[in-house]
This record gives sequence, C-alpha cells and structure tokens, in this order.
Amino acid sequence: MKLKILNERDNYLELEIEDNAGDPHTIPSLISFYLNQDKTVEFAAYKPPHPLRGNPIIIIRAKNPKNAFKKAIKKAIKELEEIERELFD
Repeated sequence: MKLKILNERDNYLELEIEDNAGDPHTIPSLISFYLNQDKTVEFAAYKPPHPLRGNPIIIIRAKNPKNAFKKAIKKAIKELEEIERELFD
C-alpha cells in the first residue's frame, strides 16, 4: 500500500491510497470513521475511485491533518488488535 499526497495546505490534506489488495473501500472507510471521531477534525471523508480505474482519496480538514491521520491509523490498529485478542486468545 502506498500513500501519495495530492494536495496539502495549512489545515487541508488530500491523500491517495494505492491499494493492491483490490478492495478500494475498506481501509479508507475505516480511516474516515476514526478521523470523524477526532474533535480536531472539521471534515474527513474519502472519495471512492472510478469502478474501472483510480485509487481512493482521503480528504481531511483539521487543525493538523497529518497528525489527525496518524492518530486515526493508531486507533484503528488498536481496535483491530483488541478484536484479534478476543477471537484468538
């Protein structure tokens, strides 16, 4: 998985996610969910790709969008690790 910054300003960030797994919705949807729980985030969403080509784009408007993105990823990982422990320990 690769990330590409498409647009970055003071409180705005657009990231393209190159997903080689073939599922363009799961990860951007999960990240958007956690971004929208962050009180420092004014707006977060993802644009799904065209059905035949393209990659999803995550859009973040926040006080510090890169930091918000990082926190969202950490929360998602923590939640998934808890699910894994519940199922397999």
